[in-house]
Amino acid sequence: MKSKIRIIILDVLGIKQNCENDIQIAVYRTPGWDSLATIEIVEKIEEVFSVEISDLEMVRCDSLEALHGLLLEKMSDKRNIRN
Repeated sequence: MKSKIRIIILDVLGIKQNCENDIQIAVYRTPGWDSLATIEIVEKIEEVFSVEISDLEMVRCDSLEALHGLLLEKMSDKRNIRN
């Protein structure tokens, strides 16, 4: 899952896939990652993973790690609802 999120972020930002480590993929460290890019990244993640991310949750989406954590929460919630 994390690798898919990574690919989405880098694709939206137009960055080659050879970014050295995931910790560097964050708003304050990644050129071109602004509020509009965040919206596009979140929309693509919603589409790929079939989840909905609220505006409040989107504010937290400032790094690969944050997006991964949020998506884990969403997927866990989906599983709990089904059971």
